[in-house]
Amino acid sequence: SYREVLNEVTPRLAKRLGWELAVDKRNRLPELLPTWTPFADTNDALLRLKKKFRLGILSNIDRDLFAGTTKHFPVSFDFIVTAEDVRCYKPSLGHFHRMLEKHGDKETTLHVAQSQFHDGGPANVLGLAFAWINRYNESADPEVAADGVFPDLKSLADELSA
Repeated sequence: SYREVLNEVTPRLAKRLGWELAVDKRNRLPELLPTWTPFADTNDALLRLKKKFRLGILSNIDRDLFAGTTKHFPVSFDFIVTAEDVRCYKPSLGHFHRMLEKHGDKETTLHVAQSQFHDGGPANVLGLAFAWINRYNESADPEVAADGVFPDLKSLADELSA
């Protein structure tokens, strides 16, 4: 489970960074994850996009952790595909295959994500349109083709609402 992955990674990361990690803090990351809030532009953009499009989530976390996160969003998603559902993590194609089998098709799907590696590459492999949200002004991966590049979700919503 993603909870187990986080619990294993946390002490390794602390050790690599030279941080002392109290035993009672080793399992803290999965507890904190549901408290993380979306970027400031996200909720307004989702509300605008939901008026015109079906919205879904392909996430590398488990359903119980994502349930805590959904309370921060003002929209109901039309579908959610988690690592728990497909028993793999992106960039493996399990999330994408499940989405295509049950919720969409290649011709009408626009995959929107920040990660070129976890999302853009798989979208390209499957022939899905891909909009890259380049929040951190990263260099484009020459191996990943984006159909549009936007600095945030608001900019994408602006473009699709025009």
